[in-house]
Amino acid sequence: MRFLLLFVTLLLSLTARDNPFEDVITKEVFPISTNIPKTLTHLKRESLRLPDSARVIKRIMIEYQNLDGSIDTLSSTLDKKVDWHMPIVVTHQKAPSKANSYTEKLKLPSIKFATKANKMKLITKDKLLRHFMLVRPHRIVLDFKGSSQYLSKKYSKFSKPFKKVRLGNHDGYYRVVVELDGQYEYQEKSDKRGITLTIR
Repeated sequence: MRFLLLFVTLLLSLTARDNPFEDVITKEVFPISTNIPKTLTHLKRESLRLPDSARVIKRIMIEYQNLDGSIDTLSSTLDKKVDWHMPIVVTHQKAPSKANSYTEKLKLPSIKFATKANKMKLITKDKLLRHFMLVRPHRIVLDFKGSSQYLSKKYSKFSKPFKKVRLGNHDGYYRVVVELDGQYEYQEKSDKRGITLTIR
């Protein structure tokens, strides 16, 4: 009888999950990651009020997120007097784009290049075989079926974010390399007239 009572007591003290195949780590313990992009607004103007005891700004530090998702900081030592009545203001406004339409930057026998702000049109009837990005420096590589009918050349008639364009012949295709002035992501869109690259 004692043995049976002890067995029942031990049985009741055991805890088990309802579903033994359920993950031990839940979204409450470890948040589930997602590849859905977070929609953010552009920084225009932010202000920060100082307490009434503040007299000197020693340092400004900005924490930012890189393209690869890593977090870094940038700081600058100031040691400047400050009036706490006035807020610290951070602004980041894009210069208004003067171009409302595409401007032709380069015209070659088989392809033309036109830009507008952060967009570049590659106007050609040749078929795009592939496109990809390389780094150091950041550049977009586009391979088109056909022959460009000229030797490799560089062209530097472009404005930011586009730095220069290089073209070269290969066996059965020609390559266009669009070099950028920094680290970016890009989007490619094809239509009947050619290719549009959007830099962001």
